[in-house]
Amino acid sequence: MDQRTLRVRENAVDVRRQPYWKYAQPNITMQPAEVSGAGITVTFSAPVLTPGHVGVSFRYCGRELICATVVSPTQGTFNIIETLPPTYNVTVNSTADFRIGEICIGASSDCQALIVDITSSTVMKCIYIKRYAGFTTSEKITSESAVTTWTSHTFTDEAATAFWDEAMMSDVRGWPASVSQDRSRVIFCDFPLVGQAVAESAIGLLQRFPPRLAGDGSHPRVCADVAAGLSRHRRAGSDRAHRQGCLLHPDFGEQPAGAGLRHLP
Repeated sequence: MDQRTLRVRENAVDVRRQPYWKYAQPNITMQPAEVSGAGITVTFSAPVLTPGHVGVSFRYCGRELICATVVSPTQGTFNIIETLPPTYNVTVNSTADFRIGEICIGASSDCQALIVDITSSTVMKCIYIKRYAGFTTSEKITSESAVTTWTSHTFTDEAATAFWDEAMMSDVRGWPASVSQDRSRVIFCDFPLVGQAVAESAIGLLQRFPPRLAGDGSHPRVCADVAAGLSRHRRAGSDRAHRQGCLLHPDFGEQPAGAGLRHLP
């Protein structure tokens, strides 16, 4: 691994297990035209893409797709690496008290669906982010604010959602200036656009940055997330640490920036 090469491809579908970040504003949405294929049109609700994004990985609800061409700042063609979560119009007994942005969980199927729109008193548009086959007949589904019973679903066009992100490290977004190794993991920090962020590999797997559900890159708080392979400074104390040139991490506490970190020229 050299200063600008991190080999993070793995498994049969050639997925990049790398850290991701949402550099765009949190409310900007991404909408792919299909769930699979090459040269698929992807549209953003505001300017995101630049010519430098060609070849850069993005994630839609946690699934990878790679920018192939840039048509405009709001549109490009992408090659889908992992089949994207499908969107369905879900019919339930009642949509009362459900909210856009909540995740519904099936009581028996363990299906998880992100609510992107509520179109009527009995229909809501959802992206199935876990178990793409969906809920089972008459299954009870629960969100943070409501409970209902699933009746049926109908496949529809992929929804626009704010739950997307892009590769944290790239020529277009920049590369970390410091790298370290601690407890059998590699740690990157001092990113050009997110100076207080820390990206960590999985323990014992220096070239694997485990993924998680989408939304981690756009999460508004600054916190550690070892399971995701992507951690950020805690909000409390992060300004002090930045002023003192320190790295905050829940596993090994506060350390001077030079302790165990190698600055990349």
